[in-house]
Amino acid sequence: MVVNNRFYQVTEATEREWDNFLDERKAAIEDISKLRQRVAEEEAKNKIDDEVADMEMDVARDETLGDAKDGNMELDEGVTTKDETKGPTIEDKREDSVMGVDDDDAVEY
Repeated sequence: MVVNNRFYQVTEATEREWDNFLDERKAAIEDISKLRQRVAEEEAKNKIDDEVADMEMDVARDETLGDAKDGNMELDEGVTTKDETKGPTIEDKREDSVMGVDDDDAVEY
């Protein structure tokens, strides 16, 4: 009798736990679905915002190019040209190559 009573209690507790698990699982699946929907909405919103920003940049660039063609554009004094930012000159490279001869002798094994 004690064994049957204990078996009944364990079976009942197991069924309650299983029902609780199913309820929690169902709630979690619903939460995940809601989160996925929110992410999809945010991505769509961001995509639209990016497209609008790109269009605005295109319009601004076109206006700037139009001003440059008309000669109405002011130049910034702090802007460097491509020649100034090019890097080492041919003479600098020649000096580096002459000094590179000693590099092989400096390594000892």
